[in-house]
Amino acid sequence: MFKPVQEIREVLKAVTQKKLFKNALYSSGSFFMISLINFVTLPLFVSKLGVVQFGIFTLVTSLFGYYGIFDLGMGQGLIKFVSERTDQERKAEIVPGILSAFWVQVMVGLVLSSILFFSSASISRVLHVGEANIQVTSMLIRIAAVGFFFTMISAVFSSALMGMQQYHITSRADALNILLLNAVSLIVLYTAPGSGLKELLIINCISAALLALFYMIVAVRKIPRLRLRWHMDLDLLRQFFRFSVHIFLSKISNVFATYIVRFIIGFFAGPAAVTYYTVPSKLIGALGGMLSSAASTLMPYVSALNTDLSQGRIAQTLIRVSTGFTAFTIPVSLFIAVFSRQILTVWMGSEFAGQSWVILSLLSISSLVGSFSTIPNQVVLGIGNSRLLGYFSIMAVLCYSILLPLLGKLFLLTGVAVGLLITSLFLIVIVLTKTTKFLEVPLSFYVNEVFAPHVWLAIVFTSLSCIIVNIEVLPVAWKLLGGICLMILYYTFLYFDRGKQILTPSTS
Repeated sequence: MFKPVQEIREVLKAVTQKKLFKNALYSSGSFFMISLINFVTLPLFVSKLGVVQFGIFTLVTSLFGYYGIFDLGMGQGLIKFVSERTDQERKAEIVPGILSAFWVQVMVGLVLSSILFFSSASISRVLHVGEANIQVTSMLIRIAAVGFFFTMISAVFSSALMGMQQYHITSRADALNILLLNAVSLIVLYTAPGSGLKELLIINCISAALLALFYMIVAVRKIPRLRLRWHMDLDLLRQFFRFSVHIFLSKISNVFATYIVRFIIGFFAGPAAVTYYTVPSKLIGALGGMLSSAASTLMPYVSALNTDLSQGRIAQTLIRVSTGFTAFTIPVSLFIAVFSRQILTVWMGSEFAGQSWVILSLLSISSLVGSFSTIPNQVVLGIGNSRLLGYFSIMAVLCYSILLPLLGKLFLLTGVAVGLLITSLFLIVIVLTKTTKFLEVPLSFYVNEVFAPHVWLAIVFTSLSCIIVNIEVLPVAWKLLGGICLMILYYTFLYFDRGKQILTPSTS
């Protein structure tokens, strides 16, 4: 039986994390660059297109994100499959597994892209873009259908590289792709007469095709004996789907919270409201995505070592990484929540901030609560219990399905944001209870180790921040500066409290 209270404190610093830390640094660094690029370019897109046209652009490009549902969990399944077979005895299974996944994605991608292409007019009407925009939106969806196919193909080879723990390749490729995509889009939008949504969608499709080609070429070079040819191993596919069916449920939950919510807003409030929601959500998504991309490296790390790690060592990894993850997330999330109006005023202008600051504040708290499940989910996934993750996802989808349409209809943007927050609060209780029980870690011990240092710090930070925000004579810039100084003090206290324990990697 695992004895956490006596054992974990003695061996927390002994968990080997060098490779994990390196992969996490590459992955989160990439997402930081992508977020920085989007942060700079987003106001330019909104200013040029306007809130209605940008809302339509957001709704159509959201179709690219639906591959997260329709890959049937194949991406995460392939990462785990490859990472478990990097040893010499099972390396021969890697290529058949990748090829089988590739051809499944090709067939599924062709079918779904065709459905999108030929039902574009019907989809346009469901989006409530207005009669004047239906024809244009229908054309944009047909273009996006092509990009959707290439996105699915790209996911196969990028997942294979992640399974090989080649995060330095995937992270740099993703960041460079976003940089070029945004640069070319803005150049065309601002310099080519008459350019607009059609040109932007074509550029997005070309970008998706080039990224898929790049990952294909790199995978062929990096993975021995990988050549594109017909191969379909049904036994390997059954292994995929036994694991991936639960990941598929998780994907539905993530896509619901990221993309379907935009369609719900568009349906009840129109495309302009989509813009007022999407801009704050992109800021929150930048922070959450950076952290999640770093955390995602934990899954192949735990998976590759699962045969060598005891239950206690896995639990030690869970607590140590959770402590560091939470220590970074809480101060910055509270800062965004309290100073949401000031942040949007500086970034997007005072008029836009007046429409969106409450949404940003609610999304920041919702994202913070949801982030507490990130590390437990990755550890559970790494040791192969996708069934538990599937259970969490079913709960999430049920909550989203009930709360988002109901509250969205009643309270529009604010209702949707509140629905996301309620779901996050409900799920975190389930996730932490089930995960700690599965790993035989007392929940009280986990909560004390991970969250206890933040109780008084969070109260003091929030109280002082609210005082600063409500000083009417203080300029916006000075309010933000005051909040940043408080956030730095928060991190400083955390570091001296337990930072060396979190940040010092093992030399063993």
